[in-house]
Amino acid sequence: MLYRSSSPIDPSQGERRFAADDLLWEAGVVTAVNTSDCRLRFRNFKGYRDTHYAALGERNQVALNMGHDYPSDAFLEDMYNGLDFLSERPGPYLIHGTQGVERTGYVCMVLEALMGASKEELLEDYLRSYEEYYRFEPDTDGWKAAERQAVSNLLTFTGAADEASLDALDLAQATRTYLLEQVGLSAEQVERIVAHLSKP
Repeated sequence: MLYRSSSPIDPSQGERRFAADDLLWEAGVVTAVNTSDCRLRFRNFKGYRDTHYAALGERNQVALNMGHDYPSDAFLEDMYNGLDFLSERPGPYLIHGTQGVERTGYVCMVLEALMGASKEELLEDYLRSYEEYYRFEPDTDGWKAAERQAVSNLLTFTGAADEASLDALDLAQATRTYLLEQVGLSAEQVERIVAHLSKP
């Protein structure tokens, strides 16, 4: 029900965008959350109108143009807009940005944690994009920097004081609290998201 990728429409992604566009079609994606662009920008991408992504229709796409300051009010407002949109529409969902790594990775970590993923699963999934997009290998400087960012993400939305205290947290409950108290979603919106993501 939940996929993430680099952009299926941005020409800066070269041939990669065609693969992402084909895969979203094969996966049956019906709702897309674009973390990196505004609608005016992506509608003017060369070749956009010929993509499977465009065929989803504007009603089934949201463009958030998110920043990278995850605790900021502006970012939390964008999170609200994206997740409110997701709560009102069916899946399967594609969450993507330009590279599908940082902002996209953060949003997907939040959704995965809400659905009960463990700390290890969250870190592993976040780091996969650095392995596949950037070709970072474990124990390299780039990998270690990405690992630190992944842990920082977890601390941001769980409210944990440090990495050690994450192990004692109920991550799903901490994420629910974040969505209710910081992002500003209602309990009903959160329950709709959980219901959508729980469908087989």
